Amino acid sequence: MHIPVEDASYLQKNELCGHVEHKPIRTLGKSFLFCFLPGFLLLVLGVPMAVCGGTGLRWWTGDGISLIRIAAAVLLYLGLCCLCRLFPTYEDALYLCEAYEDSKNIAAKIILCIPVYVIRAGAFLARFSVSLLLAAALALCMILL
Repeated sequence: MHIPVEDASYLQKNELCGHVEHKPIRTLGKSFLFCFLPGFLLLVLGVPMAVCGGTGLRWWTGDGISLIRIAAAVLLYLGLCCLCRLFPTYEDALYLCEAYEDSKNIAAKIILCIPVYVIRAGAFLARFSVSLLLAAALALCMILL
């Protein structure tokens, strides 16, 4: 996507480990793909893993701890980890909204109206770890119901 990156050494020994600082993306198409595609791929990977893990823990009737229960717990954990990271950082979502408002393409603005603001709202909630609480509630519902 030819996005200029300011710092190539993103493996740091602090809370920014894995975070790549990049310049704002000004075009609407690139900004939307930058914010949407990672979350979409995590959704496609996370939902099947979470459903298989939750149903495996709920419906497996074997006694004690078995290999199937451990595999189901690992699948549930990995699926919920994927589902907690669906949205981009709040700064990237704000860049997306800025590119959306500056765009002159009316058709793109009509098509991307709802996804842009859903991404912004999700990034705002993920900023305060609400997605983690929702994932924990989902895990409890899958196991108990």
